Amino acid sequence: MGACVALVTGAGSLVGRCISLRLARAGLDVAVHFHRSTEQAETLARQVTAQNRRAELFSADLNELREVDGLVEVVVRSMGRVDVLVNNAAVFEPDVPTEVEPDLWDRTMRVNVRSPAILSDALFRHVRARSGGGKIVNICDIAAMRPWRGYQAYSASKAALLALTRATARTMAPHVQVNAVSPGIVEGSAGLDPDQLQRVVGRIPLGRLARPADVAEALLFFVSASDYITGQVLCVDGGRSIA
Repeated sequence: MGACVALVTGAGSLVGRCISLRLARAGLDVAVHFHRSTEQAETLARQVTAQNRRAELFSADLNELREVDGLVEVVVRSMGRVDVLVNNAAVFEPDVPTEVEPDLWDRTMRVNVRSPAILSDALFRHVRARSGGGKIVNICDIAAMRPWRGYQAYSASKAALLALTRATARTMAPHVQVNAVSPGIVEGSAGLDPDQLQRVVGRIPLGRLARPADVAEALLFFVSASDYITGQVLCVDGGRSIA
């Protein structure tokens, strides 16, 4: 049997890249999913390969049902298996204040909720068919519990993803363990000016933003820890959700 394979969606993003490299260092091969970030994905694949792990690129638009539907099957055909699914890809777009934009809501829910549901179901069917086990980690957000101002659709989608995590943990047990990591604001991802940054950090008990590595280490816990953990969410927010 070959090495375990992790499919990471949105792997070329800041957090997705760090997660992929951490999984490679832990001994997993990586299926690098991307949509438009071709250059970043190719660079990541080379970095994974440099760690003596296998990496292959898989392009798919998670807003398109037909492309989501076959992604796990394509990875299995190419890499032989999928053991770990990391639902990291997300739409993060601001709302127009006091206005519901149907296209924004549809796009956000398709990518942030529907695609993780479909991919999770595909992984479940795959591991059942080979009489094995698997792990799913959804990258949620503390916005699921404390919505970000001006990001109603995004916050609602992450609340739905958190509910999906718990629902699928029940239905997929004992074959697949499903958990979530909920970061706060991650360094380099928010585009805050210095004054905004100072105000945000001032509300975080541990006094700094999350680093991508913080998220990756939390995710690795769910991937490598006991098979007796499922349906849980780990907040990586420096205490912001309790402040």
